[in-house]
Formats: sequence, C-alpha cells, structure tokens
Amino acid sequence: MKVSSKTGSVIAAAALALAFGGVAMAQSASSDFSTAGQETKSAGTSAGHAVVNAAKGTATATEDSTLTGKVKWNLHEDKVTKDQDIHVKTIAGVVHLYGSVNTEEAAREATRVAERTSGVKGVHNNLHVTSARAE
Repeated sequence: MKVSSKTGSVIAAAALALAFGGVAMAQSASSDFSTAGQETKSAGTSAGHAVVNAAKGTATATEDSTLTGKVKWNLHEDKVTKDQDIHVKTIAGVVHLYGSVNTEEAAREATRVAERTSGVKGVHNNLHVTSARAE
C-alpha cells in the first residue's frame, strides 16, 4: 500500500494536531485542578482566620470583663470613690466610667484609680458631678 505524499502530509498533520491537542487539553485540565486546589486552600485559610478572629474576640471580651471587675473592686476599695455611683465598662482594654459623683475630686480620683489598674490601656471619664446626694 502506497501512500501519496499529499496524503502522508495530511496524516502527519493530523497526528501532530492530536498530539498537541492532547497536551493542550492536559495542560488545561492541570490548570483547572491547580485553580481548584488554590481556591480550596484559600477557603480553608479563610475559615482558619475566622476561627482565630473569633478566639481573639472571645479572649478580648474575657480580658475586658476581668479589667472591669478589677476597676470596680479598686473603686470600691478607694476611700474617695467607695460610695459613689460609678459604672464601669471596658472595651478593648479602655475603661469607660459612667454615673455620678458628688465632687470633682471623686471624678479625678476615679480616673486615677482606673489608670493605676494593671492592664488598663486608657480611661474615658464620663462621670457627672452632682451636688451632694441626699443621705
């Protein structure tokens, strides 16, 4: 069986097209799998970050509650602030003082007491000074 040179060229071209097409398809599939792998890794990383951030949020809330308790205790133990109407809230280590006190000295002392409490990053004094309270 004799194959003409024209037919031979067509067959050779078809064989090359199949060979290169297969390589191109393999590369495309490999690229798709690689992309899918990267997306899966990214999703896993995002989920991991969410867990870490949730844990940090819980830790911060716990630290804030602990600081609030320490500041309240210290205010109760201080002779100037002991019987004042002072409310304490802590957000990310910053203490916020609310309520009313009967002197400017008590308001200043409340700030000093909170600032001296270990772990406090800052103090916002929102206390109102009122006239002496009825006994």
